[in-house]
Amino acid sequence: MVKKGTQNKTTILRTQRRGARAGTRGERSALLAGPAVEDINGDEASFRSLADESGEPLALVEHDTTVRYANAAAASLLGLSVAEIAGKSIFEALRYEDADRASAFFQEALAHPGQPVTTEFLFRHRGGGLRALEIVAVNRLDAPGMRAVVMSCRDVTERAQSQEARARLAAIVESSDDAIIGQTLDGIITSWNRAAERLYGYSAEEAIGNPITLTVPPDRIGEINDYRSRVRKGERVDHIETVRVRKDGALLDVSITVSPIRDDSGNTIGLSKSARDITERRRFEAELWRKNIELEIANRAKDDFLASMSHELRTPLNSIIGFTGTLLMKLPGQLTDAQERQLQLIQLSARHLLSLINDLLDLARVRSGKADLQLEPVLVHAAVEEVAATLQPGAEAKGLTFEVSLPPGSVEIRTDRRSLTQILINLTSNAIRFTEAGGVRIRVERSTDGSTGRPEIVFRVEDTGPGISPEKRPRLFGAFEQFHRGPEEMHAGSGLGLHLSQRIAGLLGGRIEAESEPGNGSVFTLFLPER
Repeated sequence: MVKKGTQNKTTILRTQRRGARAGTRGERSALLAGPAVEDINGDEASFRSLADESGEPLALVEHDTTVRYANAAAASLLGLSVAEIAGKSIFEALRYEDADRASAFFQEALAHPGQPVTTEFLFRHRGGGLRALEIVAVNRLDAPGMRAVVMSCRDVTERAQSQEARARLAAIVESSDDAIIGQTLDGIITSWNRAAERLYGYSAEEAIGNPITLTVPPDRIGEINDYRSRVRKGERVDHIETVRVRKDGALLDVSITVSPIRDDSGNTIGLSKSARDITERRRFEAELWRKNIELEIANRAKDDFLASMSHELRTPLNSIIGFTGTLLMKLPGQLTDAQERQLQLIQLSARHLLSLINDLLDLARVRSGKADLQLEPVLVHAAVEEVAATLQPGAEAKGLTFEVSLPPGSVEIRTDRRSLTQILINLTSNAIRFTEAGGVRIRVERSTDGSTGRPEIVFRVEDTGPGISPEKRPRLFGAFEQFHRGPEEMHAGSGLGLHLSQRIAGLLGGRIEAESEPGNGSVFTLFLPER
């Protein structure tokens, strides 16, 4: 039975404890160490009665670490029952992750009677996982009827996780290569990482508390007002490329991203700005642009030169071919067999050289924009049959079949006739050149462009040649690319045929596509708009 005087003092303890349940750690420590506990006057029964009613986890621990008493709140916090805690070592009950530190904490409480000792531990909850526990311990040697360590604890896992997350974020911000600056909505600097110190030349002590205009040239102040206004609306401003100023007055090209900082309620309370120095990138881009201009000028000069030399290059070769033909016709007189063979070699070499010059001149004209296209109605059947008549003898001379497949009726296309026949001759002559057995076929179809819905004419050149390996296909339409089956069979050519054909097809509003597999031949398809 509790005496009357004790009952009054017990009431004081209950009132103080209930008022302190949501208090600070200091308030809780003061409660355990303060006069209210002394007022128990050694009556442990009163303490237990109050602890049982309290929602705060409380325990009495013997000096040998044995738990003499623990209330239901303490048991619930640990995921145990009261019976499982009582009579066991406090270290066994709490299952500390760091037993040595826990022991040192307990010894410190024993060494300082009447003084609260506070710490945080990780312990393994019976339900699984680690939890963070804040403990306040007081050795009550000054209460003769108690003479035990009074412990109060609470779960601070969420707070510990929040602190850990903030520490991790702070470490990331501090180690970032980008300058990361926190500001109030009024533009006052609140945080300044090491990268900001390196970029702008101001230390954190010099920058924090000053307006962000510290780093902004006078002619750029309007930008600050603009992105601040957008951030107040909750918007994010990404990758603004602008100019900022260092402490020493040097100007910097920077890329800036600005994000709102929000409180737990989602209200924008500040802004975070990251800045990256792009001065070197800008310098490199300017240098690259200058080099590209120089190369373009040089390339145009070369193309203009080749285009203007067309007559001068072709005239002597045409004369050589013409006079050689006259000699081979034996108009000036008879030739010996040796002379005839030598003249044939001269004529063949001259024609090959003329073909190479024509390819170079065509490329120069296309690249310089001097390609002379005459768009007119062209009968597809006539153009294809003209190509077939030119190339069929060469195919048959190699023992190849040569087929032409045309759609029924008359098909007319508006295009440049010379360019169309040049493309078809390039594609077909390549097919004949690289095919040793089987045949070559030119197939023409009407179709519709799947992306635009416009009618188009499709010209397919198919062969049964060796095909093209996958690693070579991406280079098919490159300039000066040549694909040989082996060093023993070097097919002469400039390597410009497919490249020129693709460029000319583009000028005509079309394109060329290639399909090929090693051992299964190739199909080159020219797509041209019908009108």
